[in-house]
Amino acid sequence: MANQPKEWRDAVKWGTLDLAGSYRSVFREALPNATMVADPFHLIKLANTRLDETRRRVQQNILGHRGRGGDPLYRIRRLLNMAKEKLTEGANEKLTHLLELGDPDNEVATTWRAKESLRELYTYRDPTLASDHLDALISDFTDKERPLEVQLLGRTLGEWHDEILAQVLCDQWTDRVDEQPRPSGSSASPLG
Repeated sequence: MANQPKEWRDAVKWGTLDLAGSYRSVFREALPNATMVADPFHLIKLANTRLDETRRRVQQNILGHRGRGGDPLYRIRRLLNMAKEKLTEGANEKLTHLLELGDPDNEVATTWRAKESLRELYTYRDPTLASDHLDALISDFTDKERPLEVQLLGRTLGEWHDEILAQVLCDQWTDRVDEQPRPSGSSASPLG
């Protein structure tokens, strides 16, 4: 980016980045006029990582070993990472049943619900509602009664609050651009 002309850098409106602090520093330095947007993919990936860490910790504490084929939490490891709405009725029943068997203190279930609540954030189109939802998530996730992995996720949400909310603003901006009339003969997609 440093090799680009200043006019080019000043014209950049949005910059999507993962959750690495070093990238945030580079963006601030190289693109001071750009709004930084935390990439939703990386945020949900982090939530799934925290969920898997919780599952492995609980499994180790209960069974004294890593997951094996017949262990309840190991059997649902892939289902836990799926989006709730993509679970079939049978998959949802399996998830519920095996959580009951393998998660006596509901730590994995709590972390799964935290991940799904975070995913819900990206359904909001109204910045005020999104901000309220994010603030509630941060407050809830950082509660000392939550599993450690959820608390860590809550702290990350707090550290990246503005960049996470910028996604809603970015979506509104791209919606407005998509609604603009296009010259005749042009495609609705910028990629043709």
